[in-house]
Amino acid sequence: MNKHFALAALLLLWAACGVEDNPFGSDPDHQWQGGTGMPHVVSYWTETGGEGSHTLGDMDPGTEGMQDWIIVNFDQSMDPGTITSSGLLLQETWPSWRPIEITSVEYIPQLNRAIVRATFTVDTGVMLTIPAGQAFDLGGNPLDPNRNGDEDGAPWDDTRMTLVAGSGVEFDTTPPIVESHVPTGGYVASQLPEISIVITRGPLDPGTVSPADVLLLRTSDSSIVETSSFFADENGIRMTPASPLDWGERYTVVLTASAADYSGNTLDSNADGYLWPDEEDFVWDFKLQDDGSTHSNPPTVAGMAWHETWVLIEFYQSTTHEVVVMDAGTYTAANIQVMDQYGLVPASFDPLDNGRQVILYFERTPSAPQHLWVSARVEDQYGNGLDGNEDGLGGTPGEDDWIIDF
Repeated sequence: MNKHFALAALLLLWAACGVEDNPFGSDPDHQWQGGTGMPHVVSYWTETGGEGSHTLGDMDPGTEGMQDWIIVNFDQSMDPGTITSSGLLLQETWPSWRPIEITSVEYIPQLNRAIVRATFTVDTGVMLTIPAGQAFDLGGNPLDPNRNGDEDGAPWDDTRMTLVAGSGVEFDTTPPIVESHVPTGGYVASQLPEISIVITRGPLDPGTVSPADVLLLRTSDSSIVETSSFFADENGIRMTPASPLDWGERYTVVLTASAADYSGNTLDSNADGYLWPDEEDFVWDFKLQDDGSTHSNPPTVAGMAWHETWVLIEFYQSTTHEVVVMDAGTYTAANIQVMDQYGLVPASFDPLDNGRQVILYFERTPSAPQHLWVSARVEDQYGNGLDGNEDGLGGTPGEDDWIIDF
């Protein structure tokens, strides 16, 4: 393999890259995942407070109570016949729940705007609700407040707008999310790690979670691992394994999406700000470090070098950066690809004798720029899949693919 020694005389440009660890076990879409063709409420405010204000005031001090208008703006032209006082629900939420009579509702087509008039008490919390399936645009499409493009019904497609006056308390409609969790990733050093989940945008109602709602599983077969010392409060959850975990083993933690705050808002597991009927549980993995008998630390890309006729890729162990021996059988055109503006660049694969490097010799001269993709299906000699994001886990397509443009 003398041709490889000639590489040392060439100018090599090495590059390494990684992506941020994904704490959810699968790549969540933090953007709106649908509903672009369905109408939405884009803003609301009070007439007395002005644009952006959710504080009620008094437009007519000489009349008993507080007279104010709630201005509701839509992003599309609505059917005026569906924006009526009989179709809206106005309630006092503090200091107690009670209905509030709506004086009138006016819809202004030119502005895609509704004006809701009512009389309120001085110190209060208020919620205006457009129930699911009540308001439609001119095309007959219903409001889609959770922006998934589906007609989910109540409560997911109820549009709720909260307001406050004086010393009143505004009702909480924000779902809780997981702020942090441990342990994460690979190379966990303790066989009895404390498993901790911190909840924010709560507080969490600890009555909505029990040991049955927070599971520790052996990832390989989804078998339940017994836990102990379960504790839940308004800030989150803690527990520990009942017996030592196995070195080199991967584990999965599952927190049910039904965990809720005191206002009944259930967990927003992907923290996108919207709740769906099929909201997924919050899931993440961690893995214990190896001992002398285990070999579970996955490989990752240490760097690369390229030339107009070839590209060289080197691997090492993720988290430890120690020497790794790869499975050359996983160096295939399905697992490692170079693309340019004309598409896939055909290449032959030549593993080096050191076991940690491979050269792709191009069968045509690629144009610039080029895109290198190394699949999570590339494995080391022990069958560990590539850890492209270097969190110590590895083998998850998409999440652990390694990509660079050059």
